Amino acid sequence: MQVFVQAFTGGFAKPDQPPDIVNRLLGVVERSQATGVAIGWNPAVDYRPLVERCHDRGVQVYLWLPVFSEYGAAARPALDYRGQPHAAAQSGADDDFSFACPSQTTNRQLVGQYYDRYFAASGFDGVMLDKIRFSSFGNGFRAGLGCFCPACAQAYADAGVDVTRLIARLDQPDKAWLTPQRRRDWGYAYADPMIDQFYRARADLIGRAVAAVAAPFRRRGLGVGLDVFAPPLAYLVGQDLASLAGQADFLKPMIYRVTDSPAGIPYETAKLKTELTAAGCPIGQRLEDLWATDDLAGQRPYEDQLAGLAGLDCAVLPGVEVNRLPICATSADYVTASLAAIERVGLAGAVLSWNVLAAVVYPS
Repeated sequence: MQVFVQAFTGGFAKPDQPPDIVNRLLGVVERSQATGVAIGWNPAVDYRPLVERCHDRGVQVYLWLPVFSEYGAAARPALDYRGQPHAAAQSGADDDFSFACPSQTTNRQLVGQYYDRYFAASGFDGVMLDKIRFSSFGNGFRAGLGCFCPACAQAYADAGVDVTRLIARLDQPDKAWLTPQRRRDWGYAYADPMIDQFYRARADLIGRAVAAVAAPFRRRGLGVGLDVFAPPLAYLVGQDLASLAGQADFLKPMIYRVTDSPAGIPYETAKLKTELTAAGCPIGQRLEDLWATDDLAGQRPYEDQLAGLAGLDCAVLPGVEVNRLPICATSADYVTASLAAIERVGLAGAVLSWNVLAAVVYPS
């Protein structure tokens, strides 16, 4: 089984280099018997010594990079259906969760430009692209519905959505029609044809955006991994996992079952329920019902999600939290059980997430 370790060195706005990254990370690689490393994305770090020493050990190194977040004033922000920029999600994490519009060519090109400016000489084997999505309901109700800038609105209209009517309905107090009715492939079906078309159009837009972002890296001869949400949540942020799998060397589904922060199942499901209910859509336990569980973060639904992921058209390396921090309090037993389930299903491996340079636990 492949094992990647994931390390966060700080964001674009952090000029300071964390101390002794190479030796600290190589120690983790040896202890975990890792076959790969995903690290990023502080541009002040010289990654070449790490890449060279990992290559000496036969270990691949992927640069972990955000796509539609983290670029500040250089990016054009996503706009909600009232024309306002999306607010950032509030969390205890150390990175930014405000989102840019995925339709804008400028935003699609930023990640490649940053790669060429700061990282191209480091010798990476590939890139792991993160934040390839719309805002979730962790950013608020209006942000959680996606971008409504003119370009995105046109994409929805081209897919058959009456955007003017949709916005008018979103301004009405009763929004129960936003509740998904059943599971369909890697997404959900909705009783209202308009919202069904809308969510399909969002996923198609994100798929096109990811293809445009990944293409330049492919031309450079780099591998491409994609950081995606857990299966019950992915479609709600515009990610069709089957479609994205066709564009990737590997998917890393963030099936984070204890993380109380963006992308964590406890955080995202709580925010989804709170924001939808307050806006007039009392969704209750609907997602749990559709996944036949009372807890989307439980062990059985975890194994059900893994089994489904085994059918995708690329390698799948689910993210397994190993941090022992206030927002991510894992245990050795939790890590052991997660890795054992991945191995039983026969997936390609796992990514020890989300930052092995912070306090971590290992399998018991």
